[in-house]
Amino acid sequence: MNIIISGGSFVNKGAEAMLRTVQAELIRRMPGIVFYIWQLPESYCQNASSSGFIPILLPFNRTRRSSSWRETVNANQILWSLKELARVHDPSQLAAIFNKNNLLAAACRNYLDRTTDGFDAWLDISGFAYGDVWGIGGFRNVHPVLTYCRQNGMPSIFLPQAWGSFENPDVRHELCRLLGGQKTVFYSRDESSCRFLEKALGKPSGAIRAYPDMVFCFQGGGEEQGREVLRRMGCSMKRPIIGVAPNMRVFERMTGQGTDNPYLQAMVKLIDHCLSKHDVDIVLQASEIESHAFSLDDRYLCSLVAASVSRPDRCFMTHEPLSAELTKALIGRFEFLIGSRFHSLVFGFSQGIPALAVSWSHKYRELFAQFEMGDYVQECQEVDADELIMKFEKVWSERQKLRSIIIDKVNQLRVEVNALFDEVAAYINEP
Repeated sequence: MNIIISGGSFVNKGAEAMLRTVQAELIRRMPGIVFYIWQLPESYCQNASSSGFIPILLPFNRTRRSSSWRETVNANQILWSLKELARVHDPSQLAAIFNKNNLLAAACRNYLDRTTDGFDAWLDISGFAYGDVWGIGGFRNVHPVLTYCRQNGMPSIFLPQAWGSFENPDVRHELCRLLGGQKTVFYSRDESSCRFLEKALGKPSGAIRAYPDMVFCFQGGGEEQGREVLRRMGCSMKRPIIGVAPNMRVFERMTGQGTDNPYLQAMVKLIDHCLSKHDVDIVLQASEIESHAFSLDDRYLCSLVAASVSRPDRCFMTHEPLSAELTKALIGRFEFLIGSRFHSLVFGFSQGIPALAVSWSHKYRELFAQFEMGDYVQECQEVDADELIMKFEKVWSERQKLRSIIIDKVNQLRVEVNALFDEVAAYINEP
């Protein structure tokens, strides 16, 4: 059985963990399944192949991002599409030539038919790709797969993810087209996303339920592996460790460059407070580590923070790329986590680690609300270091009590995730 996956990537450890979880859970239920990844950037194809996935790399895919390069890619995309359609002498496909999206979709169908043995289902595992904040770009990325599925009668399954909002009429139209197929099933990851979907799709309130993030079932590395990562950083592990997972997406949403950015300034002030008031070490955990040199990633933020804190001798960071398994193992050694990376927080909660978050979307508060910790999230647009410090001191003092509460809830969430994958496997296997 062949499955095509969209929304999966190795660009950050959360995206990688989602891929790994889907792979492990479905292979357990459907041995022999083969996974393909749609439109994976060229720079991550080796990661995919070594992890048991087959990347689908269209000839015009590239990792560079400049506007002139995008124009070249668009021209190459059109040229490739025309050449691909010319391989088959089918007059019915001539109409596709006059619409760029339909042209690409028709060319991709020919390409997939020619280069693969076909597919039995499409899984979309985007963490958060469909909503006003993203425009219609995410829909365009999967338009060829959507067309392929509809034309071949394949089931389309959107695994739990964040959605919305959908106030923009164009975005709402694309959503209705995306989720309106007869063999389409979709899941929401939180209550806010459920309400956004209900409103956009014209469903009554409460018609769509929330499902846990599937990464709660991700199997990470062991304790000794986490210790080895810390040893390589130079961390002695003689003090409790507070992990910090910064996020370039938050940094980019704030005004100010470098150390003038208010998000970075707030994080430095909070870390300095932790170092001066508590006998702890700080570990800066980079979730996004780009494979090409010209892109800034989470290491950029980690380096700026490490250079700005008052006790650099007690501040350590990840320089090397780590697998999702090692990243979870590292986070498992933390006493506490201050995070803006969603799946770093999931890695922490899944191991009973209390946390504090600086958020850029509704998905963070919804995650914390599952553990009755919604008060420990601050929106990045309202970031205030003094308020963060106050929140930190409160949750730090309650961390031991919170651990047992978190673990009990995680055990419940894992039962729900297992039931979800049973349901998905059954749907894929339906005749």
